[in-house]
Amino acid sequence: MKVELTIFPGPLAARRSNSVDLVIKIDATRDRPMWYEAEVKLPPSLSLSQTQLQNTGRFRLGILEPRGYVQKEIKVYASHNTMPQLYKCDVALFAYDEKANLKDRTDTYVQLRCENR
Repeated sequence: MKVELTIFPGPLAARRSNSVDLVIKIDATRDRPMWYEAEVKLPPSLSLSQTQLQNTGRFRLGILEPRGYVQKEIKVYASHNTMPQLYKCDVALFAYDEKANLKDRTDTYVQLRCENR
């Protein structure tokens, strides 16, 4: 699988409640349909939930047909105690075949910038 991780629209603002999208895009490299899931792990001062601290989550990305791609946006939230710095966001991607057998796993990460505004 070919994976691309990006942050949209840009850096988080430090010390206030705001969010960005972690965009996961996977391009097909197999000749059969595959089901994809992602596990996202964030550092302690970032969250996958706007109302509570949730640092880890599992997301269904969908079925990827041959010669296609699948893309999913995942919200990442900052709070009043998020300091300006680079944060490493780990992403593990899992590919399953039509019989739900795990066929591939890819571990990657993206650096999320948080800055004073």
